[in-house]
Formats: sequence, structure tokens, C-alpha cells
Amino acid sequence: MLPTPDDHQFEERIIALEEGMMHAEHLLKNLNEVVCEMHDRLDEQVRQLKTLKQLIQRGKHDEPEERSFEDERPPHY
Repeated sequence: MLPTPDDHQFEERIIALEEGMMHAEHLLKNLNEVVCEMHDRLDEQVRQLKTLKQLIQRGKHDEPEERSFEDERPPHY
């Protein structure tokens, strides 16, 4: 059986679809990597924020320091 022009066009369309699918899969993989990296960075920032919040809360419960004017540095330092 000889290929017809319709068979050739059909094959070209299939190839174009496969190429488009491969491109979309590549983009999806890259996007997933970016999202995972951002998720990890966000998790780290949340941990840091919790640590800072705990330090601030502890500082509020500590007794205030006795400070004198001799200990203060002028604002231009």
C-alpha cells in the first residue's frame, strides 16, 4: 500500500504534536524544579522567622538592662 498525501500530512501532524508534547514536558520539569526550590527557600525562611520570634519573646521576658549615658554611642557613630 502506497502512502497518500493525507497519510503524509497526518504523520507530520503527529510529529508536530509529539515535539510540542516533549517541549511542554521539558518546561513542566523546569517549572517543577523552580517550585521545589522556592518551597525549600520558603521553609527555611519560616524556620528563621520562628527562631527570631522566639528570641524576641525571650527578650521581652528578660529584665531590662541598666544602661548609662556613658554606654550610649552618639547617633553619628
